Amino acid sequence: MSFIVNLKKLSEDTLFRGFICGLAAGALKDLIDYFLFSIEAKERVFWHFASILAFHKPPHEILMHFSALFLELIFSGFLGFIFVLLAQKVKTRHYLLLGIIYGTMVWFSF
Repeated sequence: MSFIVNLKKLSEDTLFRGFICGLAAGALKDLIDYFLFSIEAKERVFWHFASILAFHKPPHEILMHFSALFLELIFSGFLGFIFVLLAQKVKTRHYLLLGIIYGTMVWFSF
């Protein structure tokens, strides 16, 4: 019973929810990205770039694909965490606009 109470307290934590939302957004992005890759609309998927950053080469083995995908999802969760921290400092109700601006800044900074 205490595990459920602790889980409920954790789910009320704003930073934890930001991390989970970042993971969910990253997973959705990866699904769309993989779909575009599978119909040959793209040459590479985002986790190829994560693999190049982590392993200094594109993924060739299945373990490298999963490792790069995991790293990319953790990075997306971290970006969600940072977004929640920034959103608490900015007094606005327009979170969609704030998210678009934040996403654009992150995209062009990398």
